Amino acid sequence: MELLTHKQQITVFKRLMRYVKKYSKQIIFAFVLVGFAVATDLMGPLIQRNIIDNYVVIENFDMPSIGRLILFYIVFSLIHSVLKYYGTLYFHRVGNKITQDIRNEIFEKLQGLGMRYFDQTPIGSIVSRVTNDTEGIQDMFIHVISVILTNIVVIIGIVFVMFRLNALLASIVVLFIPISIGFVWLYQKYSTKYFQLVREKNSQINTRLSESISGMKIIQEFNQQKRMIKEFSKLNDEYYDASIMNMRIDALLLSPVIHVLTMIAISILLTYAGMSSFKGEIIVGTAMAFMELIYRLFDPLFQIMDRLSIYQQ
Repeated sequence: MELLTHKQQITVFKRLMRYVKKYSKQIIFAFVLVGFAVATDLMGPLIQRNIIDNYVVIENFDMPSIGRLILFYIVFSLIHSVLKYYGTLYFHRVGNKITQDIRNEIFEKLQGLGMRYFDQTPIGSIVSRVTNDTEGIQDMFIHVISVILTNIVVIIGIVFVMFRLNALLASIVVLFIPISIGFVWLYQKYSTKYFQLVREKNSQINTRLSESISGMKIIQEFNQQKRMIKEFSKLNDEYYDASIMNMRIDALLLSPVIHVLTMIAISILLTYAGMSSFKGEIIVGTAMAFMELIYRLFDPLFQIMDRLSIYQQ
């Protein structure tokens, strides 16, 4: 099996991106919705900080003022949910439209190919290209590109709010972002060949099934059932081994890494907050807001790394 080089992967990605230009207006509109959704979502930690620092800590239980802040929190949460829903809906529509365009182009291309191509290419492989591979492309547009770009906007917004709250703590937390990017590069380096192997074996299994079913009469006439079963079992074992290797790499370099980085960042925050509290440099509300923002920062990082498995496919 010939593995795609990094340069070839970039070339294929650019070819896929030309389908996006047709729907640029819808994508821009979806990004506007996502931007407003991020802004309303980040109001939550700031409102929590305001309530704790200005009312709870100093025992100023001004219920009308606290009630207004809680009402603002609920309203911003509702607005965030609505904007996120419509932003996600637009991204899904674009992804499905792009997949529809690609399938139509593939089917139109097949109609113009000569009989020699169909004689030399297994039917199962052609069916796999039209169905499985286009499904993978659809997943890439819907669950990878949209999620990654959306979460980049989220990360930028969170970092901005962090620096507004406490520049020193924000500088420390931001250091974890390039560390995460390093693990992304490591994951991509080691997982690419196994993902391509899984795709290749899956295509071969579909091809073998199609050929076996269409040629069952000949197989039985020449008593080749045992040989076909043995060859199919070997293909199935190779597919299983490649899938297990994917799972091992995912289990090692995806969610565990983000969870460890999150715990380290929280530990640094709590240590700094505890030491600074004696000097009166940081108060409870700011610490709690930072903790909430750290969780929100690493959640999109986790989503980005989790979607890399789909991108590799």
